[in-house]
Amino acid sequence: KVSSLLSVTEESVESAIELHLKKRIVREEKNPTGPVREKKDRRVLLEEHFLALILQSNNKKDPLVDALKILTIDDIQSFPVRTILLSLVEFLKKNNKFSIKVFSSLITPEIAPVFDRCYLIDLTSLTSDRDIFNRELATTAREIKKISLRREITEISTKLSLMEKDEALDNTGNL
Repeated sequence: KVSSLLSVTEESVESAIELHLKKRIVREEKNPTGPVREKKDRRVLLEEHFLALILQSNNKKDPLVDALKILTIDDIQSFPVRTILLSLVEFLKKNNKFSIKVFSSLITPEIAPVFDRCYLIDLTSLTSDRDIFNRELATTAREIKKISLRREITEISTKLSLMEKDEALDNTGNL
C-alpha cells in the first residue's frame, strides 16, 4: 500500500526502511541510554577538587588558611562550592574540632550532592603524604586564582571596549 501511495516500488520502500533502521541502531550505539553525564568545565572541576582537598585533609583549618592566602572565597564561582567553603570557614571559627556529622547537617539539600561528591572522592594518594598534599592544594588554589584573574581581565576589557564604542558613537554624533 505504501509503495502505491508514494508511486514507488516495494523494493525501494523496503530499502528505505532498512536504511532508517541501520541509522537508528548506529545512533543508539553512539548515544547509549542511561544517565547522561554533563561535562563540567575546568573551573568547576578545579573548585570541586579544591573543596575535596580541604574536606579530606586531616586538619581542615591550616590548609584552608594557607589556601586563602593565595585566593579568596570570591574567586570561587561555583555556588555550591562557595557556599560550602563559607560554611566551613564559619564552622571552624566557632568550633575547634571539626565534626563531619555536625558540619554535614548544616549543608542544605541543594548543595548536598556536591558536598557528598567532594567528601567521598578518593584522594588518599594525595592526602597520605603531607608534602604532596600541600603542593597539590597550592597548585589548585593558584590555578583557580589564574582563572579568576583571567575572567576579571576579560570583564574589564569588555567594559573598556564598550566604553570606547560609546565614545566613538558620541564623537560621530557631534560631527
